[in-house]
Amino acid sequence: MFRLNAAAEGSYTHPNDIGDRKFQQPKYSSKILQQARIIFFFPSLKEFEREYKALVKDVAIDVQHYALQIGVDVEFVEPVTDSLDMETFQAMLNVLSKNTSYLVCFLGDRYGKCILPKKISIEKFEAIQAAFSETSNELELFHQYYKQCEEIESTDYRLLDGPINLTTRNALTSILQLAVEKIAQNENNGEQQQQSEDLHQNLFPSAAEQITQLALIQPNKVLFCLRSANADMQSTNETESERRREKIEALKKIVLLSDATIISLNMESDESAKDKSQRIGQRSDNYIKRFIKQVTDQLQNFVSTLSLPPMPSIEAHTLAKAENDIHHAFAERQLPEKWLFRERIDKMLDVWMSESEGYFHIIGSETSGKTVLLCRLHDMLIKSGRSVIIRFINLTSESEYAHELWHGICMTLCTLTGQNTEPLIRSCHLSSTLAILKSLLKKLNRPVFVLIDDANMIKYGRIMSNLDQQFRKCLANLVLICTANRPIKIPFMFQQSVLFELPDFTTAEIMQYVNLNVEENALNKQQMVEIQNIIEANNNNIIIAQLLLKQISDGSDYPFVRNIDDHFSHAENDNGILFVRTFAQLLIVTPHGLTTLEILDALTMSGELVGEITANSSLSLRLHSIIDKLGSLIVEFVHGNRLVYKWSHLFVVNIARRRYLTNQRELIKAHGLIAHLFADDVHNTHSICSLLPSPNEIPTFPRPLKQDDGTVNIRKVHNLWYHLLYTGNMDDLKKYALCHFEYVEACVRACGIFQLLSIYEECCMQVLHYDIQVLFQQVIFPSLNTIIRDRDQLAAELINRLQYTQ
Repeated sequence: MFRLNAAAEGSYTHPNDIGDRKFQQPKYSSKILQQARIIFFFPSLKEFEREYKALVKDVAIDVQHYALQIGVDVEFVEPVTDSLDMETFQAMLNVLSKNTSYLVCFLGDRYGKCILPKKISIEKFEAIQAAFSETSNELELFHQYYKQCEEIESTDYRLLDGPINLTTRNALTSILQLAVEKIAQNENNGEQQQQSEDLHQNLFPSAAEQITQLALIQPNKVLFCLRSANADMQSTNETESERRREKIEALKKIVLLSDATIISLNMESDESAKDKSQRIGQRSDNYIKRFIKQVTDQLQNFVSTLSLPPMPSIEAHTLAKAENDIHHAFAERQLPEKWLFRERIDKMLDVWMSESEGYFHIIGSETSGKTVLLCRLHDMLIKSGRSVIIRFINLTSESEYAHELWHGICMTLCTLTGQNTEPLIRSCHLSSTLAILKSLLKKLNRPVFVLIDDANMIKYGRIMSNLDQQFRKCLANLVLICTANRPIKIPFMFQQSVLFELPDFTTAEIMQYVNLNVEENALNKQQMVEIQNIIEANNNNIIIAQLLLKQISDGSDYPFVRNIDDHFSHAENDNGILFVRTFAQLLIVTPHGLTTLEILDALTMSGELVGEITANSSLSLRLHSIIDKLGSLIVEFVHGNRLVYKWSHLFVVNIARRRYLTNQRELIKAHGLIAHLFADDVHNTHSICSLLPSPNEIPTFPRPLKQDDGTVNIRKVHNLWYHLLYTGNMDDLKKYALCHFEYVEACVRACGIFQLLSIYEECCMQVLHYDIQVLFQQVIFPSLNTIIRDRDQLAAELINRLQYTQ
C-alpha cells in the first residue's frame, strides 16, 4: 500500500517563536481511545525529589492498577526536566497534543533553564554578541554550534544538527541565560533601556515558562503542582537572581488565575504542636500522603474519562461494524490535503464511478500511488451518495483471510442496505458466504462498490476458503475494483477483469507534488535542482519526495536524504543504532502494528538499550520522536480503541528487513520478545525514569487475558498466538494459545469465531503439528454449527469431541 501525506492523529506546528505555537485539532476527537499518556515535568528533580519518589513508588503503580481494571492502557512518559533539547521538547509537545495525553507540571522556586533553540534571529544573536567580549570563551563556544546556513536564504543562525552532550548543552544554555542577565542590566540611557527591556522580555524563556504557557491553552489536560515562595520548607533558589525569582512567581500567578487544576505543595502548619522540631517528621509524612492522594485522585479521574462500558461478549454485527469503521477511517486519513492532478488517471475515476457492475483491476508498481487512488475513489463515491465498502488487505488481522474478509464485507453490506444478517451469521465457509453475497446483491436496485487494496495479499486457507464453484458471470450490482502489483485472478471470479495499468510518476509530476506541498519561496533554485536530482536517482520514488518534504518542514540542517537507507542513518545518528534497530525489528515482525506502550515495554524488556540510555535521556520521548521523524515510513491508525503504528508500505518493510533483520536468529528473537510481552507469565519491571539512579521501579503494564468483569484483552488475543507461532516453540503455542481453553473462549467471545478459524488456518499452513491439526479439523470445525448457534456450548462441544477423537 502507498500513502501520500499520511496524517498523524495530532501534530505540533514547528514555530519560529513561542507566540506562534498552537496545537492542531486531533483527528480522533470523536473517538474514545482507551490509552492515556501521562507526562511529568519538573523544572528540577533536585527541588522535587520527595515528590518524584512518591510518584514512582506509589502514584504510578496505583494509577496503573486502576487503569487496568477499567480497560485503559497507561503509558508513563519519563519525567522531563529543563535539561532537554529542542528535539525532546518538540517530542513532548507532540505527545501532549494527543487527545488522551495529560501533563503533571511542577512549579517551585526555580525559574529554570531555557531550551537550547534550533534557530536564533540575527537580532538576538547580535544581542548575545554584545553581551560578551569578542575574545571570550563563551562566544567561541557559541560560534562553534550556531552558524548561518548558506544554502537557505536567511540571516538566522541555526544550531548544527547532531547529538550534543549534556555538558556542552548546559554550557550553551548558561551562555544564553548569562546574556539575558547582562542585557537586562544594560541601562546606559532611557532609549537603550527600553529596547533592552523589550528584547529581554522575549529572549529565551525557560522550559518551565514555555511548557506552562502551552499547557494553559488546554487547561483541562494539565495538573499544576505549585509550591509558593513562603512555603514552610527549605528554599532551593539561593542561586536565582532577583529577576528570575520574579519571573517564576509571575508564572505561578498566571497559573493561579487560570482554569487549570492546581495542587498546593505547601506543608501545612500544625499550630497545636508545642515543639515544632519534634513534629516536622510527622508533618512531612502527612504532606507526602496528602500529595499522593491528591495526585492519584486527579490522574484516576482523567483515566476514568477514557473507559468504555465492559463488553465480555461481542456480537458478529458489532465486530463487522468496528472493522468497517477502521478501514473507512484509514481511507479518509490517507487522502492528501492537496491532490496531484493527472489527467488520464482522474478521467478513469469518473469512468469507474459510472459503472453499474464489473470487475476492474488496477495494476501498478509499489510506489505508483495505487492506495491513494483507491482512497480518492472512495471519497468521491461517498460524496456522490453511492454505497461503497473499502478494505486494505493486511491492515488488520480480520482483513487477511478470504473467508473472514468477505464475511465482513457481506455484514457491512447488510448494514448499508438494511437486509437480514441471520443467514450470514451461520455462514463460516467462503463458498456459502459468497452465495449469500450473490443473493444480497440481487435484491438491490443500485450498484455497490467494493474496493480492495493489495488484493494479491489475500490468503486462501485450505479448509475455510475452498471454493465449490466459480461465478460464471459478474455478480449483479457489484462493482469490484482491486489493486495489486501484478496481474492476479480472484479465484471465485470466472470473468476476466478489466485491467488498468497505473503508470509510475514522472519526474515532472514529482516536482509538481513538491511544489504543491512547500510554501512559496521556501526553496531556492539550487535546492530545487538538488531535489530533482535525488528524485531522478531514485527512479521517481514519491516516498523519497515525502521524506524530503518532511526534512524541509522540520527545518533540518542535515543534507537532503539520498534514499531511505540514508534516512535510517540519520535516525541512527540522532537516536542510537541499537534503539533504531530494535524499534524497526519490532514493527517488521508485527504485520498489524503495535501501540507505543507495547513498543516501550518491549524495548525496556529487551535489555539491550542499557548502554544507550544515559542520564537525562527519555526513552519514551525518544520513541515518540522517532515515529515523528520517520514520517511517511510509518502509518498510524486506530484499532481496538488504541492508536497503532506499523510500516506504511511493503516496500519500506523490505528495506527495513534487509537492514535490521538479517538472519533467522534475530527474527526468532524479535518474535520471542513480543510473545514474552503478551504472555505476561512473569512480573517484568523497569524504571520509568532514567534521569536519576533509582531503586523504585514499576511493572511493565500488565496484560491479563481477561478482567474480573469478563472483558477480554483483544490486543493479546490478536498478537500472542502469532508471535508464539513464529518463535517455533510449539509447546508454548499450545500452552498459552491454541490448546488453552480460556484463550480459545476469549477469542470466540471478543473477536468472533471467524477470527479463531483464521488463526488455526494460519497455524496449519505454517506448521505440520498433529495436535493442532486434530484440534482444528476434528474438534473445532465439526462443532461450528453448535458454537455459532450458542457460544456457551463451546466448552461442552470441545470436551465431548475430544473424548471421542483418536
